[in-house]
Amino acid sequence: MSLQKTVPEASCPAAFACRLPLRFGAGFRLRRLAVLAGWLLVPSLLVAGAQAHSPLHFLTAAILVAALWPVTTRSGEVLWDGPRVLVRRYFRFVLLSPDQVEAAVVTPPSFRRQSLVLKLRRPLHLSRYVYCRLAPGTVCDAWALVHDRDWEPRGSHEPSRV
Repeated sequence: MSLQKTVPEASCPAAFACRLPLRFGAGFRLRRLAVLAGWLLVPSLLVAGAQAHSPLHFLTAAILVAALWPVTTRSGEVLWDGPRVLVRRYFRFVLLSPDQVEAAVVTPPSFRRQSLVLKLRRPLHLSRYVYCRLAPGTVCDAWALVHDRDWEPRGSHEPSRV
């Protein structure tokens, strides 16, 4: 029996700390499967376009690449394990250093979906942003992560904390 099931959340002083590690990124595997299928379709469109001498196939491949590129490079999964924050890009998790994240935000609900967005100081595998969709039960935990790490976006009018 796991510790999560034996300790009720109400008795824990910090409810989110009792449930660590937390994984953000609902639907990650299904999204990766759809992206992989899209990337496998691009070469077949190019080959079919070359054989049929049809510019429509090349145009369709270009539109597909334009749609797949941001989803491929920016979507990910975030694993919060107490002091460590890891980001999955492609196939493995990468440890984020505390100073690597410039800002983070939980997006407002859109079509009953919310996302955790991390803006990195340096690109991580082709993108400075990490988007991960939140499951309904993890929205408060995502806010806790953002506030715990002091990743709230700072405007140019606010003095930075030292």
